[in-house]
Amino acid sequence: MGYKNKLDSYEIVARYIPATISVMPLSHLLIVVLSKDVLLNIAGSVSWMLIANLSIASVFGITIVKLQTGFAKFAVEEKVFGKGGEDFPTTKMLLYSEGLYSKAKKDELRAIIKGRYGIELPNRENEKNDPQEAKLECREIVSRIRRTVANAGMVMGYNIRYGFFRNLIGGVMWVFGTVGSALYHWVNGDVKMAIFFALWAAVTIWLFLAKKYILEKVAFAYADALYTEFISGSKEE
Repeated sequence: MGYKNKLDSYEIVARYIPATISVMPLSHLLIVVLSKDVLLNIAGSVSWMLIANLSIASVFGITIVKLQTGFAKFAVEEKVFGKGGEDFPTTKMLLYSEGLYSKAKKDELRAIIKGRYGIELPNRENEKNDPQEAKLECREIVSRIRRTVANAGMVMGYNIRYGFFRNLIGGVMWVFGTVGSALYHWVNGDVKMAIFFALWAAVTIWLFLAKKYILEKVAFAYADALYTEFISGSKEE
């Protein structure tokens, strides 16, 4: 699979699919609330625009995706891993103060980093004296490692999975549409549909409340795959 195809896979699976799933109840609510006549009038009033510019639907879809991914980045990811992802597992795995990796594996990674990039990360004493600076230095070197191996098949797969869950959790921003659909069907006596959307809303809210547990699991898997590929690739050179 080529580089461009991998990026396309990330866009579709990690961004567009979560946004589509999340916005479906809101779309459903708009359809059932607005009468067919109203929808036809709206469609007729914009038909000339659709003819003049067939990309309008794409622009609308991209806007939804951008809003949701932006919300997921700043209101979900940063709540779990700090501003700029300073507590992301890729950073913590390099720190001596964190127990995600053994000391031997941290030393191995640091030796490879020094050999490849000529950069020596803070030792245990320096890290203890200035933990914030050590964290920043580790986070910065992760960017180089990502550029080196992030598009390897296994790493990209874990990255896509992380992006999917992060952006799916970010879909909580549209939960008012799910709740609205449940209330609409309840008021109109369609109990089964009301329960269906109520459960959908409950799952959406649960995902948001459980964001720390979920994201830490998938982020660790991604980080582990990244460093495994990095070490493996370095040994093969």
